[in-house]
Amino acid sequence: MLLLWEEIIYDIIYTLPPLDWCRKGVCYLMEILASFLVAVAAGVACHYIIKWLDSDE
Repeated sequence: MLLLWEEIIYDIIYTLPPLDWCRKGVCYLMEILASFLVAVAAGVACHYIIKWLDSDE
């Protein structure tokens, strides 16, 4: 399972534009996309933490 996440993260980072594009103002869309992905990942993590805390063992 960890290997799958490592591949996904590598694929995301590999597809990001070079850093010199950000200096030209092209990265605005990438910032929005990165913020969205972080928000989704935080929501998923929060969901599983709440599910774990509410479990009746």
